[in-house]
Amino acid sequence: MKKVLCLGIAFAFVLTLSVPAYAGVDKLKDGFVKVVKSPMQLIERPKMGMDEMDSRPVGFLKGLVESPFYMLKDIGGGLIDVVTFPFE
Repeated sequence: MKKVLCLGIAFAFVLTLSVPAYAGVDKLKDGFVKVVKSPMQLIERPKMGMDEMDSRPVGFLKGLVESPFYMLKDIGGGLIDVVTFPFE
């Protein structure tokens, strides 16, 4: 798994440097950022839930239940951006 991750990062680095400079590179970069930052939803959503609700434990549980779905949404959106960046 570690080799696959390193190979993926190296491939993305080479691909980013070898692609001509146009707007599609921004889409590729944004897609990678979404995928890499998506686990942060597991921390941010429970905090937001506690701030929004009157009862802190209920807000924490609400955020804890919502966070995996928001994380998957960010991963999916990032992967779509990475796959479709040449077609912009």
